[in-house]
Amino acid sequence: MKICTIICEYNPLHNGHIRLLKFARQHADTICCVMSGNFVQRGMPAVMDKYSRARHAILAGADIVIELPTVLALSSAENFATGGVNIARAIGSQFMSFGCESANAQQLFQCATLLEDVKVNNLIKKFINEGNSYPKAVAMSLPQFEDILSRPNNTLALEYTKAILKSNSDIQLLVCDRPDNYDSDKLEGIFSSATAIRNNLDNENIRQSLPYFTKVEDINVEVEKQYKRFAALYLSLQPMTEQTEAVSEGLHNRFNKFRNIGNYDKLIESVKTKRYTQTRLQRIIAAHLLGITKDITAVAKATAPYINVIAINSKREDLLTYIAQRQLDYTQQVADERRKLIDIDLKAQLLYSALTNKLPISQLQKVDV
Repeated sequence: MKICTIICEYNPLHNGHIRLLKFARQHADTICCVMSGNFVQRGMPAVMDKYSRARHAILAGADIVIELPTVLALSSAENFATGGVNIARAIGSQFMSFGCESANAQQLFQCATLLEDVKVNNLIKKFINEGNSYPKAVAMSLPQFEDILSRPNNTLALEYTKAILKSNSDIQLLVCDRPDNYDSDKLEGIFSSATAIRNNLDNENIRQSLPYFTKVEDINVEVEKQYKRFAALYLSLQPMTEQTEAVSEGLHNRFNKFRNIGNYDKLIESVKTKRYTQTRLQRIIAAHLLGITKDITAVAKATAPYINVIAINSKREDLLTYIAQRQLDYTQQVADERRKLIDIDLKAQLLYSALTNKLPISQLQKVDV
């Protein structure tokens, strides 16, 4: 069995994602999507619940969809990538595929290797101490890779590569060229970004950017507005602590200073600095709401991953037996550590259900293709 893993969010799934799935299928007979659950990496609820998005992944060409634990899905790019790569290794993937705007596998490995160098890391720390965000500091430390580091999908691809190197894995990279317009905020032809799709639901041309099974009316952008109201209220009632994941240098005090402002966007704007990006602040708020602490994140990174299958091609149910057999050697200690992560997943599920006013689906989706 040749397995290729794709780490994804599908928020929502669009034609560009199908293009990548078809590319991966050229190299493997089994495609596994490791997908964020009901909350995505930018610190917001997804525009569709995880089971609907997982079903779309199967219809688009995947064989199986495994949930990336919420603790890691709502974490930094490094932790997000580490979680996905650990699951890929656990299921025996030989390949990992992703899209890049301007980098090939050799360049990614060269850049990732340099990022492990002590001198480079000292430079990164220096630029961070001068008030730059981490992504900016990395780009400043490796100017020869400026083109790679200045593009968001290249940056995430680099984190996947770093995670593979750190784990001493022999997973091979399958890099699919990604057109520049994937990051545009405007609808452009048949390949538009998920951001452009979410922001242009009323545009009559949106249909051409989506596959037949992704219905415009099912994309719920209102859930984000509901979430922001809830988050602002929660923070006004429950002060943030320094134990919250990604809080450093007294950042929780800045949040608490403005926690009674009553408006999520104004809160972010008040706390944001050159050093702390909006996306990072959004993730911190989500972590605060769900009780994701630094200790729990450390457990998520260090513990053998649990495999939560949320959708499968009905013709590939053999994969359930295959994965179950690979899970038999875990100890009780690992099971106890996993429970902490599963509890966060359950909180995320309940919160998402409350925000959308829909009862949660809690069963494996077997999809006929």
